[in-house]
Amino acid sequence: MSKINTQIASKNSINVSLQSTLSQLVTYTEKICDITKNYQYGTPISTIPTSEPETAQCSWTVTSNMFPSYSLQPASVDSIGFILAGCSNTGGSSRTLNWRVKRNGTSIGTGSHSVPADNKATLNFNSLSGENKPVVNDVLEVYLWSSESGTDMTVDIQAFCIEPAKFKPVNDVNKLLFDVNFILSNTSTYNPIGFNSSYSKQYYLKKWSNRKNTYVTLYGGTFSFWFDSENSDYGIFTNLIDTNASNYVRVHLSNYLQDMVTKILQVKWTETNMAYGG
Repeated sequence: MSKINTQIASKNSINVSLQSTLSQLVTYTEKICDITKNYQYGTPISTIPTSEPETAQCSWTVTSNMFPSYSLQPASVDSIGFILAGCSNTGGSSRTLNWRVKRNGTSIGTGSHSVPADNKATLNFNSLSGENKPVVNDVLEVYLWSSESGTDMTVDIQAFCIEPAKFKPVNDVNKLLFDVNFILSNTSTYNPIGFNSSYSKQYYLKKWSNRKNTYVTLYGGTFSFWFDSENSDYGIFTNLIDTNASNYVRVHLSNYLQDMVTKILQVKWTETNMAYGG
């Protein structure tokens, strides 16, 4: 009988402990952060020179209204920038598109790419992160030239935009985030100038798995996961540019191609006051 009483007492103790734990669990209402981005455009150019010009064809001075705005300010968020220049080879022969990007007068990237006759070429410059991330009063410049004949090469699109990275809704080891949803834009609504974005819906996501922080790559749509909100370098997502800042020219017969850019328009989440320990 004593053994049975001991077991009953033990079970009662567990139940009391569980009830106490549950009574401390607070579930908050869903929070929604809408993110507004501000594309900056340049003026089309009918020809480019055959040698590197002294004056940039594309130029932006960064202002505060170029940065994303948030309907609900996250605990912390970083910024990255990207530049796009869409060119067309209108001649009957292959041409070489040369480019250079400067930040505050210092070259931070250069290259060249062969563009077949009657093809489009898109410079994707994605290195505006880390030590080169855009800040107010930065001057960003793009220089373009064609070694053979600049009269055959037009600059049809110039675009610059700042995107969020390392988005962290809360910074509290004692909170668990769940039902975290990322709403991604599609090309037609976010980018009215007509880029095709084959990788625009790719990003790295911080996922809590087996008590370890792991990163997974996801594509498009709306996702819902459980996340631990503890401090990390990447928050709950980081833009692909921030992890793989390669710069290159994409060539296509009929389309301007934009890569590497994650276009998140909205983040939703619900949080509790208890971290996950399973």
